[in-house]
Amino acid sequence: MPHTLRFLLFTPLLFLLHAAAVHADAGPDYNQVSFSVAVSETVDNDLLHAVLYAEREGSGPAILANQVNRGIEWALEEVRREPLVKVQTSGYQTHPVYHKGAIAGWRVTQSISLESGDTAALSALIGRLQQRLAVRQLDFRISDLTRDAAEARLIGRAMAAFSQRAALIAAQLERRDYRIITLNLRTGGGRPPQPMLRSMAMASADAGPTAPSLEAGTQEVTVTVDATVELSVN
Repeated sequence: MPHTLRFLLFTPLLFLLHAAAVHADAGPDYNQVSFSVAVSETVDNDLLHAVLYAEREGSGPAILANQVNRGIEWALEEVRREPLVKVQTSGYQTHPVYHKGAIAGWRVTQSISLESGDTAALSALIGRLQQRLAVRQLDFRISDLTRDAAEARLIGRAMAAFSQRAALIAAQLERRDYRIITLNLRTGGGRPPQPMLRSMAMASADAGPTAPSLEAGTQEVTVTVDATVELSVN
C-alpha cells in the first residue's frame, strides 16, 4: 500500500482515538452538585428620599406653566438653604384635560426629587415646601456607602458558608474532596420599607404646614453564592 494512502487511512483513526481519550478525561457530569447559600444582615436605612410636585390646571397652558415654574423656583431657593439636601428636577408635563371628549383645559406638572442623610433637616424642609408643593412619594433607602460596607462584611461570611456546605455535601456522600466548577456571587436586598407618615395633612393657614413624622426602619442586605462543585470519585 502506498505511503500516502496509508497516511490518509490512519489519520481519521488517530483523530477518533484522540477525541475518545479527551472525552474519557473529561468524564460525565454525574458527580457535580449545584447549590446556593445566602447570608443577610439587617441595616438601618440612612437616606430619606422624597418627591414633591407643583401642579396647576386651567385654560391657558402658558399661564399655567409660568405658575408651575414660579413654584418650582421658589422650592429650589428653599432647598438651597439646606446644604445637606440633594435636589433634582424632573417630570415636566403638560396634558390636556378632557370633558365629554373635548379639550376643556390643561394641566401642567413638574416634580423635584430630594435626598438627604439628615432626616430631620429634610423632614422640616418638606414641611415648608408643602406651602406650595404636594408630596408624591416618601421612602427610606440605604446609602451606597452603607450598602458597600455591609456587602463587604457579608461576602466573607457567604464564602465561609459555601465552604461549609460543600464540605458537608461531600461528607454526606462519602466523598473525599470537591473542586469548584462554577461560583457566582449575587448581592441585593429587600424592597425598602415605606416610612410611617403620621402627619402629612396641611395645617391651618395660621399654624402653617407641618413636617411629616417619619420612622426610618431597616432592611435586609443579602449576599448569595450560587455554586456547582464536582465531588471526587474516591
